[in-house]
Amino acid sequence: INAVLFYIDWTGIQQMVSLPTCGFGFDANVGSATSLGGETDMRYRLTQDLTLGLSAGLTHATLNQGSAAVQAQKGAQVQGVPDWNATGSVEYAHPITRRVKGFLRANWAWVGKSHGSLIATDPDYNRPSYGVLGASSGIDFGKWELSVFGTNLTNDHIIIQRPNLQSVH
Repeated sequence: INAVLFYIDWTGIQQMVSLPTCGFGFDANVGSATSLGGETDMRYRLTQDLTLGLSAGLTHATLNQGSAAVQAQKGAQVQGVPDWNATGSVEYAHPITRRVKGFLRANWAWVGKSHGSLIATDPDYNRPSYGVLGASSGIDFGKWELSVFGTNLTNDHIIIQRPNLQSVH
C-alpha cells in the first residue's frame, strides 16, 4: 500500500482561454492556484500467479484569484483537473519455463468530470467522466517482454472535449 497527501501552491499558472466570438484560443497567465488532495495505490497478491490492484486519487485544484481580462473567477476549478480518478487492475502471470512466464493483464481506468474552460458558457466547460478498459497478453523473458494489447475495448465513443471551432459566416 502506498499513500500520499499533497498541497501545491502554484504560481504563474497558465490556462487556455477561448475567444468566444471566433473560437480561437490562447494561453494566458491566470495568477496562482492551490491544489490539495491525496492518492493511494494498493496491490494484493491473491495467489502466487494472481495480483489485484486498485488506485484512487482526489484532487481539489482551484484558482486563488480572479482575472476579469480572461474571465477567470477566484475559486474556479483548474482546467483539466478532475476531482476524482481511479484504476482497478488484475494480472495473472504463470511460468512457462524456468526463465519465461506468460501473463494476462486487464485494467479499468476511470477519470471523473472536469472543466475544460474557465467560462461557463463555453461548450468545453463541462467535461464528462469516462472509463477506459484495457488488456494485454504476452510472454515475459526477464529483460524483454513480448505482448499484444488493446485499449478502449468497450469501444466507448464518449465525447470528452468540446472545443470551440472557428466558423465562417
